[in-house]
Amino acid sequence: MVLVFVLPFLAQAQTREELTKTSKPADSPVKAAFTSIDDASLRAIKVTAGRSYSMLQFNMPKVQVWLPRAPNSEYAAVDFGEPRLVGKKGGEVAYEIEQGIFDSDKSKTEVRFGPKSGSGVIDFARAGGTIRIHYPTQIRTLVVTAAKASDGVTIDGPYVTVTMTGRDIASASPLSHLSAVRGFDAKGRQLEPAGNSSSSDWRKFRFWGTVSRSEVDTVTEWKNVEVQYDLPSVAKLPASASGNEPETPSTIADTPGGKVDIRVLTALPPPAAAPVEAAESAAPAGAKTRLTKEEAIRRLKKRHYPDVTADAFVMSAGKDQAATVNLFLIAGLAVNSEDSRDHVTPLHRASSTGNDGSALLLLRKGANPNVKDENNSTPLMWAAERCQSSERVVALVKAGADLNAKAKGGLTPLGSARMMHCEENEALLKKAGAKQ
Repeated sequence: MVLVFVLPFLAQAQTREELTKTSKPADSPVKAAFTSIDDASLRAIKVTAGRSYSMLQFNMPKVQVWLPRAPNSEYAAVDFGEPRLVGKKGGEVAYEIEQGIFDSDKSKTEVRFGPKSGSGVIDFARAGGTIRIHYPTQIRTLVVTAAKASDGVTIDGPYVTVTMTGRDIASASPLSHLSAVRGFDAKGRQLEPAGNSSSSDWRKFRFWGTVSRSEVDTVTEWKNVEVQYDLPSVAKLPASASGNEPETPSTIADTPGGKVDIRVLTALPPPAAAPVEAAESAAPAGAKTRLTKEEAIRRLKKRHYPDVTADAFVMSAGKDQAATVNLFLIAGLAVNSEDSRDHVTPLHRASSTGNDGSALLLLRKGANPNVKDENNSTPLMWAAERCQSSERVVALVKAGADLNAKAKGGLTPLGSARMMHCEENEALLKKAGAKQ
């Protein structure tokens, strides 16, 4: 276990001393000027059909959503649902869907359609469906100094901790220009982020340098937008257009022959932190319906898990959100499933390379905190050697993990933390009673 993961862990083994000693100003500091977005601006959202100019995806058909040209759009959540592609004779066309990444410069996101099997460009006549947009119409930026904690935000050296209860911290896509929580040093320079961790009630953000001031973007008003669309497939691009996407016009034109209906729904209060069992489907009037095994399997296949196996379950726990992990449980996989190679369980993987929500969900569902892989390593050992997994270390200890368990060769959880210079994990284990 240590030999396989040692290089990624060394790259992320950042102690408090290392973070404060190496101050790194942000390469491209960004400060957004958020605005109040009214219903008219939301009704002006455009949904269009297009083709990809990318050389690797040339002429791949797509549906694009163009949001208001405002920093607020960085924090919008767009759900394309399940589009329906119709052929020239009226029958449904099977497809594979690919989610695009939000384009900050154009305030645009998209989905692209590929053939269900084989290669080439998929052919269809029209695409239709319902797009649901959760849009932050009002955003407030909290400013807090290290000298005085305020509004549930505290600063401790390179760390900024934000209490989640009663607050909705904005969240942008990975390639966004914006980070919802920003740290600044004593000279007013924005600092480079060094990662974050979270629980259901709080999030801790790490920065390269000592933070003197922090800015936290919180959403104070959301509105839901529902878009019904029926768009024709547009003509293919000429070969000369490959890799040469033209400049985006200031005004986005409607797709000729297309129908788009936009409804702005009643404003909702900021949503609570996403529950770890978010795999339940939302029903009308806020009710929730428990998913069936068959529906869970269908959703997993849509999330690119064609084979619902123990190997896939273990892999998902290390890279996906708790909602996906929960789908495997609903689909009938045992919470202590082992992969076919080295007896690693979902809890092992979630304890180190996954996220706090996945690990907490597995523990709550009865995962054994003392299960061992082929090297006799426990999930606590996996978490202890990952310096950004302190919350998982605490959860495993509370769940009854053996503090002094020994892997082959005699390595213990405390030894794992020491070896990777994870000082916070080492201190937590000692406080809990680890002896060696």
